[in-house]
Amino acid sequence: MNINQKSAAFTGHRLSKLPLALQKEKRHLLINALSSAVNELYNDGYTVFYSGMCTGVDLWGARCVLEFKNTHPDVKLVCAIPFEGHSAALNGEEKALYDSIVKNADSVVVLRGRLPYSERARAFNQRNYYMVKNSDALIAVFDRSKNEKSGTANTVKMAYEKGIRIIFIDPESLASIT
Repeated sequence: MNINQKSAAFTGHRLSKLPLALQKEKRHLLINALSSAVNELYNDGYTVFYSGMCTGVDLWGARCVLEFKNTHPDVKLVCAIPFEGHSAALNGEEKALYDSIVKNADSVVVLRGRLPYSERARAFNQRNYYMVKNSDALIAVFDRSKNEKSGTANTVKMAYEKGIRIIFIDPESLASIT
């Protein structure tokens, strides 16, 4: 990637941790909010987007980027996979989406080799650090009013500490706040 390109990463909860409505009937509204955030950042000069490749927000954000590339071929998608074999537990629609994204991404970075289960939480945190370190902005599907401990909360904290732009999408209202 060109070091002069502005980049952004996605963060948000995995599918199973999102409110039930977002998992099903309101999913398209969240995807629309992610697409709007990609468009907003693109209009501000961002052309590289990182996805951590977990179910839910990561995959939907990556899909939005790939769809955006159809009309904006200068956009690049980087898949930041935390460890080898990360997708092994996926099946059905999520596995097909994951495989399609990896196949169509501009770059795929696998940060660690195969890991025992006990080391995977650290690998996810390292992946999040890698994305924030390489990004100038963060798109976060995150409820800032909740004081929770999660990978998403840690990623938002890293972005604050780095001082990068954060676009928050509230998972309940789907309102976007820069």
